[in-house]
Amino acid sequence: MVPLLLAASQFRFGRDLEALSQYLVDDVVFAWDEIGTDLLDGSPPGLLQRLTGGEQ
Repeated sequence: MVPLLLAASQFRFGRDLEALSQYLVDDVVFAWDEIGTDLLDGSPPGLLQRLTGGEQ
């Protein structure tokens, strides 16, 4: 989970921890069980492959 959150912080949210916090706490639609690869939007393809094994 930590590598996913670090990648999300850097690539999707541009290191804006306030935006990441809002997304994870205030904008949760389902639950923590449902955190998906949408957090990795904007990540380099190689990193995305390593973190998800190619699954979306």
